[in-house]
Amino acid sequence: MSAMKFRLVSQATTNLNPVKQYGANLKGALLINTNAAARYVKLYESTDAPTVGTTVPALTIEVPASSQVPLTWSDGINFSKTMWVATTAGVADSDTTAVGAGDLYVQLFVE
Repeated sequence: MSAMKFRLVSQATTNLNPVKQYGANLKGALLINTNAAARYVKLYESTDAPTVGTTVPALTIEVPASSQVPLTWSDGINFSKTMWVATTAGVADSDTTAVGAGDLYVQLFVE
């Protein structure tokens, strides 16, 4: 099975978006941060839309300042429910600080 590509260019929000419904296997990601401060990509597993800052993420990935992070998982990371992505300026599960427009380029590769 080939991976589906999901792409997000951040807007000045937390950018909550569904990635894949009804189960997903995250095989890889390319995360690019154009901001001079670290930014965070948060992945959720939920039947309903999660609430950024309230719902605990399944996975939080730091993208260091002005850098890119390529990630691969040979076996993948399984999400049995709908996989969601959001972006924040802070690492805390409770953080709701929006990133800036164009701060993050998120590319996810999902089966």
